[in-house]
Amino acid sequence: MHSRSAKSVGALPKSIEFSPTTTKFDKRGKFGVTVPQPFQFDIRDKVRPKTIREQKIDEMVEQKRVEEQVGHTFRCKPIPAHVLKPRYEQIMTANEKRRQKVKMECLEITK
Repeated sequence: MHSRSAKSVGALPKSIEFSPTTTKFDKRGKFGVTVPQPFQFDIRDKVRPKTIREQKIDEMVEQKRVEEQVGHTFRCKPIPAHVLKPRYEQIMTANEKRRQKVKMECLEITK
């Protein structure tokens, strides 16, 4: 039994053995600070191809930007003629005529 324990003490596993290249401090620094690594889904989102919808949106944005750079000249349509007619005045004169007519009829009835 004693000979077995002596062999086990003398033969250390390779992972524990001292090598001159290993130092007291690893790459993580003096206090063994954990360096954060990005999650897999973050990496996947950065490298995934754009969807068809995203491509179309990018295309539309690019087209708008090009149109703005070209300097689109605005051409207005002419004002329709019916807008320029004085309709309010026509309505007011028609109401005045109607009022006068009703007033005259009332006077004739009372005579």
